[in-house]
Amino acid sequence: MSFHFHRHTFYTVLVDYMEQFGSMADNPEKIKSALENTESIIDYSLEKMDIAIDADGADLISKVGLQWLSYAKAHPDAPQGYAATAQSVLEGQ
Repeated sequence: MSFHFHRHTFYTVLVDYMEQFGSMADNPEKIKSALENTESIIDYSLEKMDIAIDADGADLISKVGLQWLSYAKAHPDAPQGYAATAQSVLEGQ
């Protein structure tokens, strides 16, 4: 029998956190507001993903998420174009 455990990173926290508020195209203001609330990011990470992050980690997740949201607004036809950059920044921790 083989078990595969999902590896959580700051990037997976960001993606999962944003997804709970809908798509970047449909709910950008709601996502922006959520990303600006670092306490909520910390709580979500611990309660929903079972990983503890500190204030610095939440600040970084917030900053990268807001940059991604800005990118999505500027590139509505390809909002996922920033995903690789976000992953690189957040997993380069």
